Amino acid sequence: MSRKTRFKFERAIPAASGAGYPGFFTYNQSTMRQIPTLVGTAVAGGGATAVFSAFVPRDSWAMQKNLFIRGAYSLTFPAGPPVAGYNIIEEVFSTQSSSVSLPAPGGFLATTGDYSTWIQRNFIRVDPNILMMDLGDCMQHNWANVDDNLLHVITVGSAIPPYDYTQPIQIDLRFNLPGTFPGATVQGLWMEAFLEQGTNLGKIS
Repeated sequence: MSRKTRFKFERAIPAASGAGYPGFFTYNQSTMRQIPTLVGTAVAGGGATAVFSAFVPRDSWAMQKNLFIRGAYSLTFPAGPPVAGYNIIEEVFSTQSSSVSLPAPGGFLATTGDYSTWIQRNFIRVDPNILMMDLGDCMQHNWANVDDNLLHVITVGSAIPPYDYTQPIQIDLRFNLPGTFPGATVQGLWMEAFLEQGTNLGKIS
């Protein structure tokens, strides 16, 4: 007698108090390897500062594979008068590329308080460049991001082409806070990073 031991889909068992039936869950995820990370803090007037850093080991990033970074941070404005037109610039920087700015939403009224949010970035190796996508930017539910004429999939070229993947690569997500609101900070609370693999070294849901 034989039995089938591998399934692409598995149905969840409903909770005793659950209403209705649970859906099917796919186990057909890309294989991913967790890589080292580091969080930091950017301060007003301090220039572009790495708040999230991922460290790609040498000889590990294959062609057309995804580097997936996600994390949470808090934006804090201390006690002080409101500042109109405050504009925080986000950048991507690596040890083999120049700094590339993300699309900026524009200035806003900065007021005393603490705000937190979640971010996700995807980096795809497409020689001779790396393509970067901001999940929140790309997944708006409208046509071509309201046709706003911004590049939501950004090319990150190497400073001295081509990228050398035989060397370790550090990728930083940097924040540049204007000094017009003294004491303002962006602090990384948590992050993790995964690199898509060609072999089954683990799964991520």
